[in-house]
Amino acid sequence: MPVKHISSRENSQFKIWRALADSRHSRRELGRTLLDGEHLLAEALQAGVMPEHLVVDAEAPAMATWQARLPQVPMTSLPSALFASLSPVAAPTGILAVIAVPATSVAAGDGSAVLLDDVQDPGNLGALLRTAAAAGIDDAYLSKGCAEVWSPKALRGGQGGQFHLRIHEAADLVAVARARPGACTLPRWAPSATCTPSTWPGPWPSPSAMKAPG
Repeated sequence: MPVKHISSRENSQFKIWRALADSRHSRRELGRTLLDGEHLLAEALQAGVMPEHLVVDAEAPAMATWQARLPQVPMTSLPSALFASLSPVAAPTGILAVIAVPATSVAAGDGSAVLLDDVQDPGNLGALLRTAAAAGIDDAYLSKGCAEVWSPKALRGGQGGQFHLRIHEAADLVAVARARPGACTLPRWAPSATCTPSTWPGPWPSPSAMKAPG
């Protein structure tokens, strides 16, 4: 499939991508979000999530690699300055992927779980989900006060963690905890940036409830 080139900010397709990058309302209305970087794209593919469109920096070497790997996925190249305006990071990696937002899990699992209460910073939320996924947690329950779990910044912080968890948004954490045996509560999360659950003495029942002010 030939690569399309866009050079104007006034292009209608570019405006849609800009809305996905900047607007929670647009992401919800369109049911789409942006993945930034090759690592996130690879994690999505591993989880069976196929991108709908690839957007690349015209000067990035990744373009040829991904065009060969996903020849069936439409690809558009942008000038570096235009591409940078879409990326959630200061140093863009050169590739973005448009994906459909995965459906929120409805059925409650009976495996291990983490309960996240009012984690308002998307990067912090992503980091917690990344830690949970790395620890082998099955379900993540997020209160209504949590940041948007599928925003580009939360996805960047999660580094693929969202694709390896059953995520329950807008959950009633008290009801979830009461319905599960052996629940424990941690009053605050992350005394330090490198903190992990092993920082606290065990044993660790399931689920664990974590609250962070942001």
